[in-house]
Amino acid sequence: MKTEQENIKWIVLLSAFLCAAMTASARIVRADAFAGANAPDDTQAVQAAIDSGADEVVIPNIGRPWIVCPLKGRSNLMMSFEKGTVIEAKKGEFKDRQACLIKFDCCTNVTLRGYGATLRMHRLDYHNKPYKRSEWRHGLSFLSCSDVKVVGLTIMETGGDGIYLGVNVEKDPERANFRIEIRDVACLRNNRQGISVISAEDLLVIGCELSETYGTSPEAGIDFEPNRSDQRFVNCRMKNCRMRNNMGAGFELWCPRFDSTSRPVSIIVEDCETECNNEEVRFRDYSRKYGKPKTQPSGTVTFRNCRFRNMRNEYIYASHETGRGIALKIENCTFEDDPHPDRIAVKKSVLVSDDAPGVLKPVSPMTQTGWIGYAVCASGPRSITVKAKIGKVAPMPTRKGRPVKGLAVADSLPVIDGDGKEIAKLPLPPGEQSVKDYEWRFDVPSAGVYTFGGFANRGVAIVASDAPVAIDVTECGHDFFKATGDLYAYVPAGTPRIVITADGKSRQERVSVAIIDPEGRLRGKRTWVESCERYMFRDPEEGLWKIELREPFVGKFGAHGLDFIGGLGYLFLDKGRTWR
Repeated sequence: MKTEQENIKWIVLLSAFLCAAMTASARIVRADAFAGANAPDDTQAVQAAIDSGADEVVIPNIGRPWIVCPLKGRSNLMMSFEKGTVIEAKKGEFKDRQACLIKFDCCTNVTLRGYGATLRMHRLDYHNKPYKRSEWRHGLSFLSCSDVKVVGLTIMETGGDGIYLGVNVEKDPERANFRIEIRDVACLRNNRQGISVISAEDLLVIGCELSETYGTSPEAGIDFEPNRSDQRFVNCRMKNCRMRNNMGAGFELWCPRFDSTSRPVSIIVEDCETECNNEEVRFRDYSRKYGKPKTQPSGTVTFRNCRFRNMRNEYIYASHETGRGIALKIENCTFEDDPHPDRIAVKKSVLVSDDAPGVLKPVSPMTQTGWIGYAVCASGPRSITVKAKIGKVAPMPTRKGRPVKGLAVADSLPVIDGDGKEIAKLPLPPGEQSVKDYEWRFDVPSAGVYTFGGFANRGVAIVASDAPVAIDVTECGHDFFKATGDLYAYVPAGTPRIVITADGKSRQERVSVAIIDPEGRLRGKRTWVESCERYMFRDPEEGLWKIELREPFVGKFGAHGLDFIGGLGYLFLDKGRTWR
């Protein structure tokens, strides 16, 4: 006869067996089932759901972001993110330079699916103390993984790449990721790349948006960049993808570390569109740091039925050694520059916003040179006072050593109303004089926008005004000299696209420019512009877009240009004083 102690032992064993059986049968779990009442964040709940062993982990939309520290994935896992779900990096965490939102190390059979769901980090935080600068705080990191699918997610504002396909060199003798599919994914405003591919075989990237990368070089939409000669790009395909407004290239291949011992490269990019990247394609097999490979790699990169549009610098940049190694093929592709959108000039029936009516307020002195143009706005009949800093007249421009015909320096600037009628003239001081605080005062008969400008051939900067004032770009952009400060452009609802162009005048004269949208998001930045930098935004957000002009990070600060097309046509000098 069994003792009572033995009976208890068998009951405990049976209970453990039943619990294990129930766990095995529970193949789907929800992360919110693991939430603790007093948890400081959601890391424990999500990680516990991942570690539960369930085949599928559902991350539900709980009406707020899931705030997490770095998470670690595993093999044989499907993570399903409900529509509207947000996984957000915890502020103040991720101080380790290689801390990723979700990392998979030597895993297989992994699916992350989430149409309408977002993985989000805090890119700009990681550029400042207490963080150490890094390019490896990725959104999704896959090291030597196989049979992976990432579907439908938006991955944004990471401190590294949206998706990183790297290698664990200590554990993986094959040095590659195998059978990776990235479908309908948006990688937006990430720090280093939209996607980095270090080594992959049988890779498919389809229907993805890889745009607005800015922060740490190379800043590409997608970058194929091996770390060693024994890594590979074999049977890699991109299809129906878009790469727009990246500070680097839309597509980059950088392979100085490949040589004749490397597997032949085979990459096909088809039916894709690149637009307004620094280069649409950058293709290099040597670098200043690593030099040329001792023996040439082989293989082919093919662009087929692709559309390259509105480049900022070059459509295709290729190193001169490439022709001896990896072949670049362009098949049935188009290269095109769209016409600029229409300029919008609202001069009547305006809605004025003025935070200090009638008060003479200082503004950032944005010095225009050559042909200048300003605009002021009144909500009714009134007298307007404007103060300006005006320099001496410069030597007349010449063409082949001769004066330009038909070009004369203005001695006054006409004030034009909304009907094109001149209502006043603003005199300029004699050309040999420079005046720091030159005052103009004139009366306007009714509400509306009034413009004044002309070929002054001297530096002119408004420094104060008692009415809303702006730089007039309704007809053209303008040249500046050492202009620093913030300009604001109103973009009406339904505007199809805007184009912002900044340029330095040479390698010796540069400027720094940053573009911030109405929600305060950095949409583009270049710390030194020496030639044309063009940024295009389709279906831009309604509201005030900010353009920051600063001294360049490197190079001389001197002459530079700026144009804004597609918005209202005025670059306001004061955020509190605008019109629409």
